[in-house]
Amino acid sequence: MMASLYDTELTAILDRLIKVRTVTRRPRTSDLWFDEECRTAKCLTRRLERAAAAAAKRSDNTAAASAKHAQQTQRRSYRTLRNRKREAFWLNTVAANQ
Repeated sequence: MMASLYDTELTAILDRLIKVRTVTRRPRTSDLWFDEECRTAKCLTRRLERAAAAAAKRSDNTAAASAKHAQQTQRRSYRTLRNRKREAFWLNTVAANQ
């Protein structure tokens, strides 16, 4: 009851302050080279980013530094994997179509 009242009032206030507009979102297909290994690495990267952000909010500097280092290491690894997959895909595609 109170939650729906809150939502209704908040929506009414926002409607008065901000003009309503329609936004069209077009879904983008995944790149052909982006496979399950890339998805798993991306998921791990995002999880470590959230853990680093949560550790930074806490007062334990040692854990925050460790989490940040793990996140940065995984981000570099993920970037290398993406570049390697993209390059291999396009090299194979070009070679197959010669």
